[in-house]
Amino acid sequence: MNLNSAVDLTRRYRINAPLDTHFRQATCAEVDCPQYLMGWKLRYDTLSEQNKHLVTHCGRSFRITDGGSWIEFEAGQQCFAYSKHLTRIDKPENFLVREGRGAALVHASADDWIDDLHTHTDQVSEQKQRG
Repeated sequence: MNLNSAVDLTRRYRINAPLDTHFRQATCAEVDCPQYLMGWKLRYDTLSEQNKHLVTHCGRSFRITDGGSWIEFEAGQQCFAYSKHLTRIDKPENFLVREGRGAALVHASADDWIDDLHTHTDQVSEQKQRG
């Protein structure tokens, strides 16, 4: 048996929940963002003039401390990385089985996927015992 035919006989099982179909953008409060909960600070004196302007005109409450070294933002405000916050939507995972290099079979439920996996592993065990 050559390597390609061995690959074609394999069966791969996978459960996934892709970001683009199973998640949505979330607020800082929804994801318990630490900056939102406790506030945060940035090293102000190392920022470029452009970034200083951006952070001081962003609409968030802040104070400049330590003689202009730090800018501190109060808790309860949207952080600067809010666009990266995601939360899972109520959609079941995809239960996939791919045989060889063919298209993936999508099972309707976890139970069907598990049944397929058990059936396949039983068949593999039987073949192994036969030699």
